[in-house]
Amino acid sequence: MSEAPKSRRRTFGPVVLLGLVGAGLGAFAGSHGWVGYKVPAGAFVPPGAVKSDSPSTTAFALVALAGWGVVLVTRRVFRRAMTVLAGLASLATALTVIGYDSIEHSAAASISLPSGAVLTEQMRAWPWLVVLGGAASLVAAVLAFLWAPSWPEMGTRYDAPAGAAEAAQEDTTPLEERSNYDLWKSMDSGHDPTDDTSSDPTA
Repeated sequence: MSEAPKSRRRTFGPVVLLGLVGAGLGAFAGSHGWVGYKVPAGAFVPPGAVKSDSPSTTAFALVALAGWGVVLVTRRVFRRAMTVLAGLASLATALTVIGYDSIEHSAAASISLPSGAVLTEQMRAWPWLVVLGGAASLVAAVLAFLWAPSWPEMGTRYDAPAGAAEAAQEDTTPLEERSNYDLWKSMDSGHDPTDDTSSDPTA
């Protein structure tokens, strides 16, 4: 194996971790209030009325997070497809900050001010963290799409051994003469040892 594929295999952990952290940061930041207000005396704020979080941000980020989880346990073409899904969801997460103005106005509209009072806005860092998390996950998705073919994959230890079913079907030993181990091995390979048609060549 050449040096380049070897070095790319070592990027599996860091790239997937970057994607998971970025998507997780986006989900976390989307569930917090993006904007706050310094409410003047005499203003009326209905309980629970001021909501400045972004449910759409959290939703897209959770999709990206789920995509990264699937990337960890899949192989080949399906793994690359999941990197595309994670990348698109990450991009959508970052782009939800475009709706900041509507969140700001909606939160402000829920506060009733006395005559002549001014509402002072206090912007928080959560929208910037959404952009950071979404961008990090997007970059990770691009790298994952490019490097996934050289990444290690889950072992095939629990896959059905190639030819196991065929070997079981070729066993013509009568059922009563087979040991318990042979019977369990036959069932484990997906063959029904009680099916007489497998041992009867005329069936």
